[in-house]
Amino acid sequence: MMKKYFLLLTLLSSMTMLGQNELNFVKSNFNVPKLSEIFKSYEILTISDNITNLGNGQELKINFNQEYKFILKENKLVTEDHLVAIKSEDKIDYKSLEELNFDGKYFFNQNANAQSQLAISFFDNQYTIYVKSNGKEFYIEPL
Repeated sequence: MMKKYFLLLTLLSSMTMLGQNELNFVKSNFNVPKLSEIFKSYEILTISDNITNLGNGQELKINFNQEYKFILKENKLVTEDHLVAIKSEDKIDYKSLEELNFDGKYFFNQNANAQSQLAISFFDNQYTIYVKSNGKEFYIEPL
């Protein structure tokens, strides 16, 4: 009888772990002097993630000074024939989403309103995030 309870407890806890999508951001001591010339206010963050399944209807928790919870709504960012302009020091290259291996998926929060908004994309192992919730508003992008 004890084995059955242990197995059930193990199964339930592993099912709970499978459904967790969480991003944790912590302020870093890393400094980029040139950013001070561009932005009035910024922070360099370290990210740790536990993303198991980003998809429509999935919950996402973002921890940055407080916890924000959103239920995701999947959205296609752009059309299939969209080109991305990539600027280098001496020229601008144009690449298709297929060349960049980007599927165009983008997520908002379900039931978004003026006080609660999320926009997140994941590309090339980096997140781009906009959050407006609980009177706070911030944007996180890769460095």
